[in-house]
Amino acid sequence: VAGTPSTETLQSLTLNGGTLNFIGGAPLSVAESTIDTQSLTANSGTINVMGGGSWENTLPVVPPNLSILEQNRGTTAMQLINADTASGAENLTLMIDGVAVTPQGVVSAINQNTVHVADATYNYQLSNTNSANASGLYLNYGLNALNLLQDNADALVIATEADLDANRELTAQLTGAGGIVFDASNGALTVTNSQNSYTGSTTVSGGNVLLGSNAALGATSLLTVASGASFNTNDFSQTVGALTNLGTVILNTGALTSGLLTNSGAIDLAGGILTLSSGGTSTGIGGLAGAGMLNVNG
Repeated sequence: VAGTPSTETLQSLTLNGGTLNFIGGAPLSVAESTIDTQSLTANSGTINVMGGGSWENTLPVVPPNLSILEQNRGTTAMQLINADTASGAENLTLMIDGVAVTPQGVVSAINQNTVHVADATYNYQLSNTNSANASGLYLNYGLNALNLLQDNADALVIATEADLDANRELTAQLTGAGGIVFDASNGALTVTNSQNSYTGSTTVSGGNVLLGSNAALGATSLLTVASGASFNTNDFSQTVGALTNLGTVILNTGALTSGLLTNSGAIDLAGGILTLSSGGTSTGIGGLAGAGMLNVNG
């Protein structure tokens, strides 16, 4: 029953055909209902995991849910069956909400405050062990792409977590006409995918956000750095439609090209190159500092 967690205990379980249904999927780390058994042998059959069609991006994240960054860590293992010994995951057919998994991945809707803000693409597969080498049956999934659908107040929010081993690198490809908000208040966030192509706005609402590749912010129309937050090119290059800075921008030998600049914070050239194609204004005291190059047109 959806929304009613339970555990079924069996002495042993052998799968020879048929379909076994579970309720779970992203962003869970454990299915709503699981099976405990001493021995699992999978000879054939189908595993159908229901509930992967959509999920709510609620912050802060509460276990057993996983944050977007944790889903993007690599491969996350959601427990379906806990066993002392297990084999045969490769003999099973995997379905998500009744649809067979393909190499192209499975798309799930991400809602935020009940608004459909993005579509996430996941790769799924079954295995008999997880990263801690525990045995059973696990649904391994990894987030590899985000199609951004909304902007401004409804832009997708990605936030770092305070745990020492939390993932703070976003490698998923960002596409779409929507925008994104990066909240790195709980640890610096590095955005790393040179194939990003989204065209909406980018907001650094807190903490320190760094580029991890050239063009990691895609073709963003506006980069806004909030007061108290910082953006660092980290030796890479980025072009933005416009730059509004109330915090700190550090070029760090990188290159930042922007349309109109509106600056009431601090911009440290730090050996980098700042190119403004539409000019702009800077009202902050000491708003432009550091040894570097400034090119202004317009």
